Amino acid sequence: MAVAHNREHRPITTSAANSKRGAKPGERRGGRQKGTPNKITADVKALARVYGPEAIKALAKLMRTASSEKARASAASDLLDRGYGRPSQAITGEDGGPVQHVHRVELVDLEGGK
Repeated sequence: MAVAHNREHRPITTSAANSKRGAKPGERRGGRQKGTPNKITADVKALARVYGPEAIKALAKLMRTASSEKARASAASDLLDRGYGRPSQAITGEDGGPVQHVHRVELVDLEGGK
């Protein structure tokens, strides 16, 4: 039986030396748990939300008074997106049917026909 050594230079058996380490498939170790927000992102969002009501008022003012039609339309669109959410976009294939994926497999002669 082969012998390996650990950090303290004590012999350990081969079965222990070859044991698989790390997470098993589907197992999570370390990192944030699912659903736990990133603290920095949460802090930035909290700071931005302070200006939410003021920003909504500014968008409404732009929508009503901007001299550019493009600016008014953009402000109106932003207000609708924030109030009702963005409209969903269907992803479809030809003629509204399902999306079709084509996988191409190509055989290459690496020996040049020998």
